Amino acid sequence: MVQQFDGKIDIIGVASRDERPAMQEFVARHGLEDMINIADVGGEIWQRFGVVGQPAWVFLDAEAGSWERVLGAIPQPDLEARLQELSG
Repeated sequence: MVQQFDGKIDIIGVASRDERPAMQEFVARHGLEDMINIADVGGEIWQRFGVVGQPAWVFLDAEAGSWERVLGAIPQPDLEARLQELSG
């Protein structure tokens, strides 16, 4: 899915509450190497957006200066529709 939106939007994984090796193992296990992944070891990013657990999504619109948080899983078709909408 990341390749579908390459150059249109950035999809960034933010792992928190663990160390970098755990994030790297998760990324490798789930085949997420094609996207940007950040180890938020101190939890600052999660805290900034009110994320308390996974799964969670934060959709940022830099142009509008706005963001929306969705706590919980998003079904694949709904996620793809949302990303398509954001990619313009």
